[in-house]
Amino acid sequence: MRLLFLLLTVAALVCAAAAASDGFDPPVSRQLVNLGLSPNCDPACPIVLACHYYPSFMVKELNSGEIGADLIAIVRRKGQSLPACSKNLLPGEIELKDWGYFLGVKGALVFLGTADGANGGIGFSAYGARTGKLLFQDDVIESSSNETRKPGEPMPFRNLRLTTDASGTLVLNYMRVVVTDCDLHREALHCWNRIRTQYALKPATPPVCKGYKGVKESLESVIAYPVQTTLTSPPVTKVLDGPIQCWPVQ
Repeated sequence: MRLLFLLLTVAALVCAAAAASDGFDPPVSRQLVNLGLSPNCDPACPIVLACHYYPSFMVKELNSGEIGADLIAIVRRKGQSLPACSKNLLPGEIELKDWGYFLGVKGALVFLGTADGANGGIGFSAYGARTGKLLFQDDVIESSSNETRKPGEPMPFRNLRLTTDASGTLVLNYMRVVVTDCDLHREALHCWNRIRTQYALKPATPPVCKGYKGVKESLESVIAYPVQTTLTSPPVTKVLDGPIQCWPVQ
């Protein structure tokens, strides 16, 4: 059990380092609490409460081995005292429901990701840390999707990248994933003309789709294209120049 907890601790630190490289703010401190063995795992695994402390709030995430966290919540810091790392309901705690995992924090925004990807993409969301209000959500290309990766091809927008503009407003760069209503592999130009109009895509010629080999029936296509979203109120998203990818729904 100690080994399992150690592995989870190392995984949490690795994930934190990866998050920081994508532009998320590193936490001031982090605490992991082992709450005993989970009945949801075979072989056994621990129930782990992870508390991520930032200057004005804490994000806590409870995992018991199920797909997706059992609990993700924001707890505001009051005065100089830090909120306790406890699974119990804390004063001022705001639970963020219906999302899978905690991704990271940028400024006063808390980012969550869905527990499972779908059709080569994975959902993410941004919440206000003070109110717990959902401010933005979209789907980004899943990093582990082999069917969308070309050997040696640079993918600067594959992961969610966070920066700020000159005014200090948060800017997101990523490959947006959408499911279309037609088969780009079979209908090609006819389908593409509808799609490029609907999503304001620039290329006149359709992308070459992958993953249709051996598929006999018509399948709707999934596309991924680079976008930049500025998190003003309301958020503004614009399409960027860059690679457009295509594959069938899964």
